[in-house]
Amino acid sequence: MRLVDAVSSRDAAGKRFTTTLETDLTVNGIVAAKAGTKAYGRVQSAEQARRFTGQSKLDLRLTELALGPNLVPIVSSGYTDAGARSVGKTAKECGRRGRDRRDRRG
Repeated sequence: MRLVDAVSSRDAAGKRFTTTLETDLTVNGIVAAKAGTKAYGRVQSAEQARRFTGQSKLDLRLTELALGPNLVPIVSSGYTDAGARSVGKTAKECGRRGRDRRDRRG
């Protein structure tokens, strides 16, 4: 699957998104849907990291497959991804800012 629409942890649960099949979908050796076929899904849950701590999380589910003029309901397992922990990113950014200030002072 390849995402067509951007999704992020800022999106509300229920937001609809579009994907396309990257390869043919086969069932028992028979092509059920060709590569390029559109599939639709929804954001199941999304959570943004807090400012200094936490971790962004995103859970996506496919809900429909476009076969010809018909949208066929499907059920998929979730695709869940989590970003880097904010505490590490915050510490790294603070260190970088400190170096930048020292460099400017000469």
